[in-house]
Amino acid sequence: MDDQAVIRSYGNTNLPEGTRDRPLVTFALFAYNQEKYIQEAVEGAFSQTYSPLEIILSDDCSSDRTFKIMEEMARKYQGPHLVRVRQSEVNLGTAVHVCVVGRNTNGSLLVVAAGDDISVPTRTKSIVECWNSHSCPTGTLHSGMYLFGDGDPSKKQSEIGPRSRGVKRIELSEYAKDRQQYFWAPTCAYTSDLFKRFPPMIGGSIIEDGVMNSRTVLSGVFISIGDALVHVRKSKESGGAGYCISNPSRWNNFIHSKMVSLRTSSRDLSAFAQSADSKVAAECRSLEKKYANLYSNLSKFILPEIGHYGLIERAFLFFRLLRFPGKRKLIDRISFVYAFLGLHEAPLFEWLVKRLKQIRGNRRDQMKRGEEI
Repeated sequence: MDDQAVIRSYGNTNLPEGTRDRPLVTFALFAYNQEKYIQEAVEGAFSQTYSPLEIILSDDCSSDRTFKIMEEMARKYQGPHLVRVRQSEVNLGTAVHVCVVGRNTNGSLLVVAAGDDISVPTRTKSIVECWNSHSCPTGTLHSGMYLFGDGDPSKKQSEIGPRSRGVKRIELSEYAKDRQQYFWAPTCAYTSDLFKRFPPMIGGSIIEDGVMNSRTVLSGVFISIGDALVHVRKSKESGGAGYCISNPSRWNNFIHSKMVSLRTSSRDLSAFAQSADSKVAAECRSLEKKYANLYSNLSKFILPEIGHYGLIERAFLFFRLLRFPGKRKLIDRISFVYAFLGLHEAPLFEWLVKRLKQIRGNRRDQMKRGEEI
């Protein structure tokens, strides 16, 4: 693991460690083969209004000009922040890439940003103010976000609120029931001890948010910020998109990453149980068994990377995926499966999903009115 891959520092190289009321924070921008978008992402990092701030521009051994652009921009930077530029010696994958930086950060908080997203200037400031207002607990801070397509970020944006609201401390027994994800990954900031009190993540995964979600359940709280603080790009190259039967190699990478994420979380549970009381230790062992079962089930969804997928094969995969155990509600499962089969752009399906969501929204409104009465 290339923990010492930081190559140069720019900007205010004498950045102070901060004071009690203004902790040193690390803003880390993670990139891999994103030369098309990286300039906007770096500009978003440099625009942060919070200080003292350490900015880490970290490239995961890109094969394009991503790293060169980051280094050129850092060299020209003359702002108030300390800027470090690093490049992995080999491609680590998203999970280990984030883990390496998280375990070697100087800041009390690690604000995470992707190389194709754009953070608003007040993002770090809003996160720190919220964290301070809750007495700086261990955990994950998250916010709302703006979604935009693969184009001009100033056009066709939709705003989405935080995935969960308020301050949540989740009991392990509650989490084990449905393993709910409590945040949107592109909006997160993690306290540095979530990396340092657990073993390093297992390599080979493009997914880090599942592990960080379970670590927060084990040892911290989830704190939401109502504002949208990140412009998140949704394109075919985005980390959370493009998983379709027409691209079995990409799909298999996604399934493999899910499996590695489960193995990492299982190992975290085992380590946590060693210092926990008997009740929590038993809950850890129970959840480990669930992870083992999910791991086995996921292995059945690895696709042959050559061959033809006709109507019969697609129908078989549809029902198999629909029945796969998980936390998704029926409408969300159907939406996921249709996207996987490449049918999500069909007009009839778009109308059906919109109509079902409308019905579900009407039911929620009726329930709320009933509670008020």
